[in-house]
Amino acid sequence: MVEKQESSVLYYPIREDAARRAKEMNSFSDYKEGSATAEYRRCVDQAVEIAKHQKEKVDPIYHGKIDALVDTYARKLADNMNRSFEIDARVPSVMIAGPANFPTGKKEKQNAARAHNMEEWRQVQGIQYGFFFHEIPSFSVVHINSGSTDYQLNFYVEWAVFL
Repeated sequence: MVEKQESSVLYYPIREDAARRAKEMNSFSDYKEGSATAEYRRCVDQAVEIAKHQKEKVDPIYHGKIDALVDTYARKLADNMNRSFEIDARVPSVMIAGPANFPTGKKEKQNAARAHNMEEWRQVQGIQYGFFFHEIPSFSVVHINSGSTDYQLNFYVEWAVFL
């Protein structure tokens, strides 16, 4: 279930049960209930703040595109965090399981999945930092005048759709 807050911010569900299981498989400390959701919301709220600042810099016609980027970021971040919890819960830490009969092959597969998930996380963060800090402000200063060629206009339209 997707939860909607003020100014049309969508918070996607975070699997607290998977977060708890991942914590138990990798640490002796107890899982603090709701901490994964709180971290997710903190990241999304930070993206919303960045978007608000960007909206002040650009023409209002781009506000919908900025909101769509925030929504994409929130959705992909939730998916990435949930996948991370699932990966972390696959194989216990050697500290938890002990060295005897430790499944090193499974751990290697888990580490490869972690590396892939981390790369996806970097791409998700690129949605927040790359687009918000670079492409939207630079796109907003592009001026289309009556002398622009059809090629230039198509290029600008493609970027507008991309954003």
